[in-house]
Amino acid sequence: MFRTKEGLNKQAHQTCSPMPPYPIPVELQTVLDINAQSELCRKSEMYSEVLQIIDPLKHVDLSECHYAQLLTLGLFLEEYQTNEEMKKRKLFNQTIKKLPVKDPNEILFSIRVEELDEEHAWIREGDFVDVIDTKMYKEIYTLRVARVTQTYIIASDDAAKLSKAFVPTNLYNINFRFQNYPLRCDHHAIWLTYKENTITYLFPEKAKPFINKKSQTYGTMTMINPAIESNPQQKQAVLHIVNKSSFPAPYILYGPPGTGKTATLVEAIVQIHEAFPLNCILVCTPSNTSADEIARRLLKYVNSSYLYRIYSQSRDKSTIDKELQNCSFFGKNKRIPLRREDIIGKKILISTLCTAMRFSLMKLNADYFSHIFIDEAGQGTEANVLIPISVASKDGKLHSQIILAGDPKQLGPTIISKLADKILGRSILERIMQYDIYQKDHYNNYNPKYITKLLHNYRNHPKIIQISNKLFYDNELISKYSNGNEKVNFPIIFNGVAGEEEQYSFSPSKFNYEEIRLVLRYVYNLIDNKTAFGEVAAKDIDIVTPFKLQSKRIKKILKKKDLQERKFLYKLFGKNIKLSDDDRDIIESEMENEEDIEEAIEEYIVKGTEEDIKKLKMQSGADVIPDDQYKYRNLKDINVGTVDLFQGQERKIMIMTAVRSKTFICNGKENIGFLSHPKRFNVAMTRAQAALIVIGNPDDQDFDTTEICRTIDLFGGLKKNTANKNTPKKMYKDFSQLSLD
Repeated sequence: MFRTKEGLNKQAHQTCSPMPPYPIPVELQTVLDINAQSELCRKSEMYSEVLQIIDPLKHVDLSECHYAQLLTLGLFLEEYQTNEEMKKRKLFNQTIKKLPVKDPNEILFSIRVEELDEEHAWIREGDFVDVIDTKMYKEIYTLRVARVTQTYIIASDDAAKLSKAFVPTNLYNINFRFQNYPLRCDHHAIWLTYKENTITYLFPEKAKPFINKKSQTYGTMTMINPAIESNPQQKQAVLHIVNKSSFPAPYILYGPPGTGKTATLVEAIVQIHEAFPLNCILVCTPSNTSADEIARRLLKYVNSSYLYRIYSQSRDKSTIDKELQNCSFFGKNKRIPLRREDIIGKKILISTLCTAMRFSLMKLNADYFSHIFIDEAGQGTEANVLIPISVASKDGKLHSQIILAGDPKQLGPTIISKLADKILGRSILERIMQYDIYQKDHYNNYNPKYITKLLHNYRNHPKIIQISNKLFYDNELISKYSNGNEKVNFPIIFNGVAGEEEQYSFSPSKFNYEEIRLVLRYVYNLIDNKTAFGEVAAKDIDIVTPFKLQSKRIKKILKKKDLQERKFLYKLFGKNIKLSDDDRDIIESEMENEEDIEEAIEEYIVKGTEEDIKKLKMQSGADVIPDDQYKYRNLKDINVGTVDLFQGQERKIMIMTAVRSKTFICNGKENIGFLSHPKRFNVAMTRAQAALIVIGNPDDQDFDTTEICRTIDLFGGLKKNTANKNTPKKMYKDFSQLSLD
């Protein structure tokens, strides 16, 4: 079934393109197609047998002998399932709109698509859209996805074919196709690692550390960031990373939430750059957001002429921060393809994991980079992380010090295919941390030559981090939180509510109206009242839920309330109110009759009497309401989503709505939603800096048996008012202690 080394070589060189297509094998495709009626050949039977072995497993344990073959199979399974998901999204008899653009060479169309999911996007930038005019079925126009919004796909007509034949009133059928370039990069990295015989370094059972004769000590290395000077774990990690103490084994920077992982990486990179100015360093992350964050921090210490932030060629220049454009490969007016000579003289190169394939295709010397940093290594698939590692693979050796940074206790890679998830769902960080050299010794200490666990938590109130600290981090985290509300006794509330979970017959997702109502009351009162941690704005609040439908409903309500507030203020202050052009257009277009205005005024919550509201209806002008009698809450600034959306983020206040009102059986075990998923629960519990509010049904879910509620109850934060009654009035009057008592 699996390809031999010769077979992998043959596929890698069967095309003249810089990178082979790596198509799904016909024999595997036959097995996966449900409607396949043909008799299986021997290779198909072998694929079928392997899939049957994999299916009941929680995850596949990768071995050195089948490493490349299993990862390759996982990628094929993921590509197949992604294509199947896209086929389900076909649109029929759809209108599309041609967008006005400033650049005459750019042609964009917008296509309305319901239920676009920014957390688990089924379509991404670079994917293809096939447009078929229902009046001319013979012609297929292919567009490329340029941007994805919450309700629209913006697609580019690069060939300008649809633009010439486009009729605004015509109806179109639309198909979506997966652009598998990222998976091809993964395949190619697997092949390169296999070809260069460096897989053994990814199984560091008996690694022999390289002894650097130029090693330094704490006394001779002064930290550039003063905060790191007083943090022994950060300082220890920087010292060992700079001196390649684990080489050729990867060095692991284990960074629990809020412990300064990124600051440590930046310090190590700057120290290497200053100590060895001729060395080149590669920094990779799974996302552009985290890559940009590292680049911005590095610019505080490194001259921009040495730093190069490399984006994919499909990236729109307008979406890149101006401070980074001067040190990126973008030109003044257009994208410039990255060439080998462009990186000469650049000492710190930063890209996503996928974009790092450019360096392999350039065929740089394997020792071109002295260090390769991979941040958030727990979020990328193992195949994805191999891309930068393959750059340093040559002749059976790894030529760079690999640094894997992340937290194996938080969410790993997001995989669509259930079968592929068993192979790709466990990150390389989580896998190799199981080897002895990364385990604690009998004195309960890690070997600092191979791994450092950061212990000082700067993000969360000590009582918030206490739960995850006990459940996931061996009670080793030390709170260094100093944001002003440390004296609040216990900044966590569990507010019980006896809501009923509901769902539609056509959707597995769920929602809970009672919990939504309580969420909104907390939002209004946090913004409108004084709290123990100062003024609270909408941008300080995130709302997290395990269900997409609950998230969607909360977003819809917040959007409606925000629009009503803006309508109200616009009616009062007219042209004097500070609004963006887009906001003003929305309000003016929707305020077509007096009923809309009346509704906006009725819905707006004012800190006044009914008589005040009546006066507002009769008057207009800026002097109608004193400054302290109204408040525009900016509700659109509140982020709402499932747990996956918030990984790596932090917010002053998190409101968590559990939705479920009863246990259910999953894989033969009782389940209470996200609380039964340890990593998801850990992410949810560690996003809040100052306050965490959990809303759910403790009676039906038997929360008293969980560690979270035992801890919350111990400190007086458990409020089991599960009867369908109004929330206690005191919640609205006094948030000064963040308590319902």
